[in-house]
Amino acid sequence: MITKKELDDLLDRPIFLFEKYHKKSKIKKAGIQISLTAPKEWQKVYFKFYPRCENIILPNPSKFLKMGLSAALHKRKSCRNFGDKKLSLDILTNLLYYSSGLKNKRNRQQGNRFYPSGGARYPLELYVISTNTELPNGIYHYLPLNHSLELLNTQKKIKISDFAFQPWTHKAAVLIVISAIFSRSSVKYRESAYRYSLLEAGHLGQNISLVSEALDCGCLALGGILEEKLERILDIDGMQESIVYTFAVGNKSSTNI
Repeated sequence: MITKKELDDLLDRPIFLFEKYHKKSKIKKAGIQISLTAPKEWQKVYFKFYPRCENIILPNPSKFLKMGLSAALHKRKSCRNFGDKKLSLDILTNLLYYSSGLKNKRNRQQGNRFYPSGGARYPLELYVISTNTELPNGIYHYLPLNHSLELLNTQKKIKISDFAFQPWTHKAAVLIVISAIFSRSSVKYRESAYRYSLLEAGHLGQNISLVSEALDCGCLALGGILEEKLERILDIDGMQESIVYTFAVGNKSSTNI
């Protein structure tokens, strides 16, 4: 017969996979080296390139956004009614830059983004699926190093509804996809790299939401997405690099709710 203590011990053990992972990835002791003595692989910032693809240099972003932070915070809401108007290249260049660009183009290394990153490892990559913008319909990779888009694939018939099953996303102009290359963080943080990558995706996602509002366009964060189908079309393996967050963005409808 099981005793009360044995029962209590059993109930205290992690059961679900997320509970087991969360417990395993907790920091057990201090011992991270400070940056002055850290190995080079902890300090180097990596950028993903597609050298064989067409590189489209985006227009320079505006020096300042017209809407202030407090106004954007108060106005921010999930958009579920997108308009038919094409999303302009001016909006797209500002959205990408102020969400995930380099604050100083001459500084390629640590601490130079608009969002915090654990150990400044920057594991996140950003892809753009254009369906109703001033760019040709297709799939792009954002390269913050020179504020450009790398054209991965032109697909005139691509639709957001191919990947997002929520009907209110289907008229959005663009699907922004955030992926994580976990090894950039795991080289330093081991098992904790996964949770840090998710935290970072939240920081970047909030930038996308607030900058969208500051540009007066609609934005909807998506948790439910056909990830494996989307990863196949992005040609990422879902393990070494995997989708962690997606956003539907477009012009607001005049009848937006």
